[in-house]
Amino acid sequence: MSLDRRDFLKTTTAAAAAWAAGDLLSATETPTSAGGNRELVQLLIDSDRARLPELLVARIRTGLPYPTLLGALAEAAAREVQPYPVVGFKYHAFMVLQAIHRASVLGQPEDRWLPILWAADAFKGSQADERATSGWTLQPAPECLSPPASQAESAFVEAMDGWEPEAADAALVSLIGTLPRERLFEHLFAYGARDFRAIGHKAITVANCHRLLPLVPADHAEPLLRSVVLALQNHRGEPNPASADLAPDRPWRRNRVLSAQAQAPARTTGAAAGEAVPEMVQAL
Repeated sequence: MSLDRRDFLKTTTAAAAAWAAGDLLSATETPTSAGGNRELVQLLIDSDRARLPELLVARIRTGLPYPTLLGALAEAAAREVQPYPVVGFKYHAFMVLQAIHRASVLGQPEDRWLPILWAADAFKGSQADERATSGWTLQPAPECLSPPASQAESAFVEAMDGWEPEAADAALVSLIGTLPRERLFEHLFAYGARDFRAIGHKAITVANCHRLLPLVPADHAEPLLRSVVLALQNHRGEPNPASADLAPDRPWRRNRVLSAQAQAPARTTGAAAGEAVPEMVQAL
């Protein structure tokens, strides 16, 4: 009698989850290890889809840390699945990983390894789709476009405003490790809300990456952030939005005018601030 995929995963992970649940929960804190696992990333990329769950279970049972697997899976997805032609569909292999993490932490003890094993299988499906349609992989950022460190932030903003993905990619690589992460995300959150192409998936991608990065070893950050920046530059073959008046960009431009005109409200505390929440929800 054959098992379907879910039954197989539940059967093979039950033993691992039974002893490792406590380790998984404690491992969800900010990782202190400086290094990720290059070999594990390559295993995820190169392994046959049918065999991958079994290979990962064997490693989990010999002590593979949860953050290491989560980070390696995020990097593999960032390197093998592009956010084109749309930010969605196959790209969910990257986008869902924060939700996968939440499912792992909040699930029943016997199921806590199941979500990330499902995500590894979903990644292999998206990777196969990418290989069949484009053969794309994340290449090194073009060094010829890399700005000096002192100019990297302004170069990044200029490239993002100009919808120039290669220049934005090169500037981002120069920024990583020098610009505080929260300052970088001030830019990324703004660009995530810049247009409503892909029905909001750009903003979702930024938010999920922001929540995911503290959970994984630091050396996975560069490919994850580069993938997000590529997603934010997606405009599906239209004219360059920087020099065209396209419908998806008009609300952003109008809202920038309105936000510049708005005055900061008086700071409130206590009951008044709490009362404002349902009022805002009702207005929306």
